[in-house]
Amino acid sequence: MSKPKPVFDKKTAEQIEELAARCVRVDEISKILGINEQFLRPNGMYRESWELGKAKGSMNVKNTYFKMATSGKDWPATKHYLATQCDIIEPKALETEVNNIIGSLSEDQIKMLKEGSIFNNAAKIVAYIPDNGRLKKDDN
Repeated sequence: MSKPKPVFDKKTAEQIEELAARCVRVDEISKILGINEQFLRPNGMYRESWELGKAKGSMNVKNTYFKMATSGKDWPATKHYLATQCDIIEPKALETEVNNIIGSLSEDQIKMLKEGSIFNNAAKIVAYIPDNGRLKKDDN
């Protein structure tokens, strides 16, 4: 007598998605849920659930990083995001310009920057960013 054919279970598929989103390996998921590991392998009945879970987990991490980079409160994340995702700046060039700006600030302005209150008092700060020859000057 043959074994009964396994039936797709929506609850199991949702559990697989949740675990895969947290980077739980296929062999661990099969042990946790008590299912055959082959169901999670390519052509397995729950493979799509596993892949969807991995994609959702990755998306959540990327969303968090994006929020950190665009909040204005996490300078390393912002610098990395601009350098790697936007092709806008070279990290060393930006660091040099930022150091030039910070060098032109008063102690009070630097204190405001560190406290984050600079965003509330933006009108109090004026910084000059040199163009380093990037802008063409009119000879007339």
